[in-house]
Amino acid sequence: MSTERLRMKLTKAGYDEETVATADRTVLQNMFAEYLIAPPKVVAGGGATKGGMIEEEMDLRRQELELRKEEMKLREKEREEDSSRRTKWMSDARNHLQG
Repeated sequence: MSTERLRMKLTKAGYDEETVATADRTVLQNMFAEYLIAPPKVVAGGGATKGGMIEEEMDLRRQELELRKEEMKLREKEREEDSSRRTKWMSDARNHLQG
């Protein structure tokens, strides 16, 4: 992510605009990582968070994360099945050549 995009996202998330504007890239990356790890809690009554993120967005992010986890599991299972098929094919080929 570009430095300017980091600044834009942090400002939108509610960080002090002057602090964000004067911070170097490393500091911005650390700030953004902290924000992603522990986003501000939802403010009662308004539905929005301190960082400008609404509860529905947080739910959507959680669902996206779960989907990514499921996709990773599926890809791993496919890799294991491919490996198993290759191993069986090689074994069958060896047996055929020996027999």
